[in-house]
Amino acid sequence: MLRELLKNTKRYSDDIQSELKRLRDSKKDIYIFGGILGGMSLGAEVRRFLDKNEVDIKGYIANKEFVTSNFYCNKPVFRLEDETLPKEIAIVIGMISIKEKTKELNSYGYNDLYFFNIIRDSYGYSEFEEYFVENELKFDETYNLLADELSKKVMIGYLQDRIYNNYNSLIATQDKRGYFNNLMKFDNDEIMVDCGAYDGDTALEFAKQCPNYKHIYAFEPDMDNFEKLKHNTRDLNITCIQKGVYNKDGVLYFKQSGDNGGGCFNVCGDVELPVCAIDSLGGGVQHL
Repeated sequence: MLRELLKNTKRYSDDIQSELKRLRDSKKDIYIFGGILGGMSLGAEVRRFLDKNEVDIKGYIANKEFVTSNFYCNKPVFRLEDETLPKEIAIVIGMISIKEKTKELNSYGYNDLYFFNIIRDSYGYSEFEEYFVENELKFDETYNLLADELSKKVMIGYLQDRIYNNYNSLIATQDKRGYFNNLMKFDNDEIMVDCGAYDGDTALEFAKQCPNYKHIYAFEPDMDNFEKLKHNTRDLNITCIQKGVYNKDGVLYFKQSGDNGGGCFNVCGDVELPVCAIDSLGGGVQHL
């Protein structure tokens, strides 16, 4: 069934090295266009990826609302709206909304653009097609368990990204308001538990869609993201918890995956990550 739904998907190149070669061969000054450049944002991940592959960049470009400093990692940061850079530069897009950002950059006259699906490459998704074929019936069973069309679209987009390196459909499902508006009916005194709260983006959208909510519990273990979470949600009725979520309280070990910012739980990992079960919230969270 899923095979039939996926059969007309356009396959993009899996060869990330050929794109790197094209970028190097351009002999142009290279800039990264990213949003929030700190922590584990895609813009920061792209920088680490290019550093690892010995691609030198001249600096960064960001929309003016995201520019908080004139330098990042010892490289200058330019506001896109200021139009201070020549149009002949090469730009690597460090955000997931590729079509939207490509259109925006084109509107400012920048046309030599690159995007590296580095998360897919880092986690070995180039071998995902074989895994899908071996487990096709299980994927079909999972798809049939989904009760709404949006969730089905997300799963299709996920498979298109992992198998064909085509992230267009997945990006189209990105708007959090789709789930809040189409799937959830809120009453007063709702409580949301956000596991992996990032910088508070989902919590803020929830509060907007459900203004009479009772409380939000937000888990975010990453230190940089946690500080942004606290700052961005300071006006909400929220408890921010700098821990991961697991099936019990304790400590897990996290192993970084090279310089790409990704990683996995590993008993031999060198990063300790405090975790707790959602049940630990109980009647209060003071001990968290």
